[in-house]
Amino acid sequence: MGRVCNSFDATIVSGKWLEKLLREKHCQRVYTIPFGFDRQDLGPDKMDLNLRQKLLGSLADQPEARLILICGRLAMDKRPLILIDSLIELSQKCPIALVIVGDGPEREAMAKRAAALPMVTMLPFTRERLEFAQILASVDALLHGSLSETFGFVLVEALASGTPVVVPQAGGAPELVNPNCSEIYAEDACAHDIACAVARLFNRPQKHLSAEAVEVADKHPSFQGHFDALFDFYRIQLQKRGFSNV
Repeated sequence: MGRVCNSFDATIVSGKWLEKLLREKHCQRVYTIPFGFDRQDLGPDKMDLNLRQKLLGSLADQPEARLILICGRLAMDKRPLILIDSLIELSQKCPIALVIVGDGPEREAMAKRAAALPMVTMLPFTRERLEFAQILASVDALLHGSLSETFGFVLVEALASGTPVVVPQAGGAPELVNPNCSEIYAEDACAHDIACAVARLFNRPQKHLSAEAVEVADKHPSFQGHFDALFDFYRIQLQKRGFSNV
């Protein structure tokens, strides 16, 4: 990796954590230009009470019930099964409804494992932006398991929706979030540890978590902001090479 990076004028990464890691591995000329995301269709105002009631299903009449989202590519590297195991444990203490959005090779295994929960809804990927925004804003938390997330678009999209997140202390996830709107569990956490992290989140004031989540999301660049920074960087690099008319 060092030989590859050092043969270029620049290696661009999406987060300071990855820049630090590559520099520690003796990679030179590493620069961070954070990814951006489209926030214009997202927000707490997209919360749909009817959708929430539907996703809670038989738990809808229980005020203490919690609705949790797992979203993304359903693959082993996202560690979805340990997330479900943590929710099964947590469901012994409070009613838990789970909504899974996405698809991938672990979908069938997830469905079988999640059958132990009192209420589960499995939805495919959606291209309907409003539908996605409503789901994000209508759940109580997003639960994330990947230890190798480069950025994590769904994390900032959840925050922009006013939804707090529970993430591992690994990869790009902890750099995106803030303790004021999240719980962060250890990289080597077991299902019990993750369940405890989710429980801690639910013991905190939900309105405060939601407000903090939106505030944190607002600090991330937009898509346009990302590309403006990226092309400005390219322009500077070209000018250093003597291309003055760019």
